[in-house]
Amino acid sequence: MNSESLNTYISETTSTIQKITGIDLIYFLDINFQIIKEHKLKEVTNCIQEIKNIVKSAMELKETNTPLYKKPFHTMTLLNENGLFIIVKLGDTEGLYLVIIAGESEPVDLIGLLKICKELRVKYTNTLMESL
Repeated sequence: MNSESLNTYISETTSTIQKITGIDLIYFLDINFQIIKEHKLKEVTNCIQEIKNIVKSAMELKETNTPLYKKPFHTMTLLNENGLFIIVKLGDTEGLYLVIIAGESEPVDLIGLLKICKELRVKYTNTLMESL
């Protein structure tokens, strides 16, 4: 995907997600887990290192061929008393990740947000195919 298409996708995705009540922070990370784009809606604790560790751990577990990881990783949710992390791998080989932190300051609709994440993942794949 060329940089113009990627920037358009990121802008449209950010615009879609920030309309959802309860969203605190949106990250887009590259294959090396470096921040491509960060959009803060509320002041929250910087937890980028924890997110990197979670994704790397998921990749390592997948390599062990545990039954939990027979299918490719595309969406992971972590919920605790402080809020919600959603990590979405966009595309199979590009290594672009969408990270959403929500629920720290106000409640968020988990199921609704997961459905939107699925739509955004499919849209990314379709945009990627169109650019080939």
